[in-house]
Amino acid sequence: MSNNYNSVIEDDGNRAIDTATTLLSKMMIITIAREKKMKVIQQNKSPTGVNGQYENFDFNRLPKISPTEELILLLLHNHECYGLQIIKAIERATQGQKKLNVGSLYPTLNKLEEKDLITSHWGDERRKERGGARRRYYQITEKGRAACKAQQALRDQLREWEPAFSESRNK
Repeated sequence: MSNNYNSVIEDDGNRAIDTATTLLSKMMIITIAREKKMKVIQQNKSPTGVNGQYENFDFNRLPKISPTEELILLLLHNHECYGLQIIKAIERATQGQKKLNVGSLYPTLNKLEEKDLITSHWGDERRKERGGARRRYYQITEKGRAACKAQQALRDQLREWEPAFSESRNK
């Protein structure tokens, strides 16, 4: 009887080891698959974004823009503005949280023009009509609009990002 008992225990032990080995193998396969999926997601150069709206976006081809440059581009998105108008509009729109000074505005506008994100032209008004210097007006280019769209796409993707798999660490 003890031989039968020992063989039952041995069979159960072997089955338990086989089951554990099988489960471990399956877990390893799942882990490897998840890692590969993560690599594919990380290597994806054309992210889909929210509802696939950024599917054809090539983020690497657009110039990098600073937060100040982005504010200016957003302001110019629907309006042509001159320098002082840009300063006042950003201050009003941000309720005084962001204030640009003349010393930083014009170098930033020059950088945006060098990147072909905005263009500028001198106003038609005469000095006597204005009572001062001529105004230089700035407007956004299509490339500038694309840079704004890329920034928004990046924000949307970060907001909507979910890990490829979730692990519960608080078990």
